[in-house]
Amino acid sequence: MKPFSDRLTEAICKTGSPISVGLDPRVNQMPAFLKAPGASARSVIRDFHELVLDTVADLVPAVKLQLAFFEQYGSAGIQAFEDTIAAAKRRGLLVIADGKRNDVAATADAYAAAFLGEVDLFGAKQRVFDVDAMTITPYLGRDSMIPFVDACRAYGKGTFVVLKTSNPGSADYQDRVFMRASL
Repeated sequence: MKPFSDRLTEAICKTGSPISVGLDPRVNQMPAFLKAPGASARSVIRDFHELVLDTVADLVPAVKLQLAFFEQYGSAGIQAFEDTIAAAKRRGLLVIADGKRNDVAATADAYAAAFLGEVDLFGAKQRVFDVDAMTITPYLGRDSMIPFVDACRAYGKGTFVVLKTSNPGSADYQDRVFMRASL
C-alpha cells in the first residue's frame, strides 16, 4: 500500500483543501428527524454521519473521528465508529482516528494492531478498525511509539504525534522546562 503521506498529499491536491472534518458525535445535538421512536445511538450517529459525509466528500481529503465521542455510547458508539469508517471509505475519504492513544510498549502494540494493522485471531490475520491514521502521544517515550511506527511502515498508515495541545491547562506540563538531575 502507498504510504499515508502520499495518499494524503494526493487527496489534498484532488480536493484543493488541506482541511479535515471532525466528527464528534453528540446524539442530543443531532437533528430531531433522526431520532424517531425506537432509534438507537448507533442509528442516529450513522444516519447523521451519512448526511455529513455526502455533503463534504468532494470538498475535503479526510475526516477525523474523535474516539471519546463514540466511546461514550458504549458498544453502540463503537459500532457507529465502525459504520462511520466504512461510510467515509466508500466515499474515498481518508480516516483519522483521534484517540491520542499510547501506553507501555505491549499495550501500544495492541492499539497499533487494532487501529493501523492486523490482529492474529485464531491463526488468521484480521484488520479491526482499519483507519488510515491515528493520533498518538509521545509522553511514555520512544519505545511506546515504536509499535505505531512499525504498523505504519507495514501497512502504509500514518500517525499524528500530539506534542502541544491548545487547551489552556496544557501549559501546566507542556510549557514547563524540566531540568535533568545529575547523578
